[in-house]
Amino acid sequence: MPYKTPPCPRPRVTRWGTFYPKPYTAWKKQAEADIRKLVTAQYAGRVSVFIECVEAPPKSDSKKQRQDQLTSGWPRGDIDNLGKSVLDAMTGVGDWVDDSQGVRKVAEKRYGHADRTLIRVEFA
Repeated sequence: MPYKTPPCPRPRVTRWGTFYPKPYTAWKKQAEADIRKLVTAQYAGRVSVFIECVEAPPKSDSKKQRQDQLTSGWPRGDIDNLGKSVLDAMTGVGDWVDDSQGVRKVAEKRYGHADRTLIRVEFA
């Protein structure tokens, strides 16, 4: 996906129901639409998922700070929540029917020159 993956936020609970914030819901709908274009069939067995979340350094930082972040820094956001966002977007429309089929998840986050999320799925 050629855009930044947001960490999965906590659902908001009100007396009218439970919901996720609008920016996350909009990202998830866009990601699901992009995944539908790429996936031709779903697999019912066990799967392993490899996720790499790449984020560009903030534009507000100086050139030196951005260069330092590319070599030794890492983006903000909990790696578990980044992975959960990807798994939630792929469940039902991706390579598997339910995310309980996952037997292994490897996730990485790092700074790069452009925002993108790389996903590789292996079938067991």
